[in-house]
Amino acid sequence: MQWAEASLAELWRCFLPGRQTAEAASRLAEAPARTRACASLLEAASVAARAGDQHSLEAFELVVTKLFDGLRALSDERRPPDDTPDAARRPRALFLCAVLLCQGAFASAPPECVARHTEQTLRALLRLSEGAVLAPQLAQLEALVLEQLPSAECLVDMTMELASGEEPPRETQQALVLRWLVAALELPRLAGALHANLPRLVHCALHLEAPATAAADLLFAALHSLCVDEEAHCALAMELIHLLVARCKQALSVEASMHPHRPPTGGGSMTSPLATVPSDSRRGSSDDAEALCDLCFRLTIALELPLLTSALSAAEELVTGCPAAWQCTRSAATLREAISNSFESDLKHLLVQWLLRLRAKILSQLPPREAVS
Repeated sequence: MQWAEASLAELWRCFLPGRQTAEAASRLAEAPARTRACASLLEAASVAARAGDQHSLEAFELVVTKLFDGLRALSDERRPPDDTPDAARRPRALFLCAVLLCQGAFASAPPECVARHTEQTLRALLRLSEGAVLAPQLAQLEALVLEQLPSAECLVDMTMELASGEEPPRETQQALVLRWLVAALELPRLAGALHANLPRLVHCALHLEAPATAAADLLFAALHSLCVDEEAHCALAMELIHLLVARCKQALSVEASMHPHRPPTGGGSMTSPLATVPSDSRRGSSDDAEALCDLCFRLTIALELPLLTSALSAAEELVTGCPAAWQCTRSAATLREAISNSFESDLKHLLVQWLLRLRAKILSQLPPREAVS
């Protein structure tokens, strides 16, 4: 396997910064071709390990060790500031290189070999996530790795590490970890193990940067993976919903303290608490409270019947308990829009009737001069 090790060593040189810009650019330009060549060599080694003897298996393991050692060295490298175009392309090229190499190494490898290196593969991608991009090869590698992942414990650990780090995680880091959690929840073998940790995972996601975006897919996937006809799963689902509602209340409280008299956004007004807020008015908003409430309402109306009554009560409490009056107006408008856009035809009539009762309750609480005739 010396030829594979030598090829990897040549490939790593493509990502090292040169003393001159032209030198670094020339080496980086060689990376795609060298990556494809190394991936082919790794695939050949994995095929030999699958069909060969113990010696072939040991040789393959040695090459895989060299692969991860090289990726770690490049991810740990501290480069001087460099604003050249090639410096900006290097992280992306390195991430795609890692994806292709790992895919080549494990696509045909013995399952037990893949299982031994699943966590190592995921952590290598995380370390190189500065250049993370969505690509078909990434999806294929993720599916391969998660299918052979011995335990979901490493995914839980990675999520906790995101929240406990001294510095905020990169957006691409949290996107990758949450993407893997969502995919794992679709695999029955891993979903069962994740269920016990769902409250911790959701709590963590709700306290990351842009919490509504971070937690949305995880919450929908988590609730979809639960069988709410079972008492234990139903209780777990409600715990997740209450975590989201509590986070909404926290964000609303912070927002109200910063903007106690801020006027409603969009088309809302105090005289029409259930007026529609155009969806464009929220696009690109950095307001955590608004985005979290929107997520809460969309999630609520998508729930199954065993959860719906309790979830609607929590949503009503959220709308009517906003610290500022303008927040109540906005939340009611957001809720109305969510129900209007709902495709749950079997429940639509029930949701509309509930919304009308909520509207009457809100109007009864407004001062006389603000009530709608």
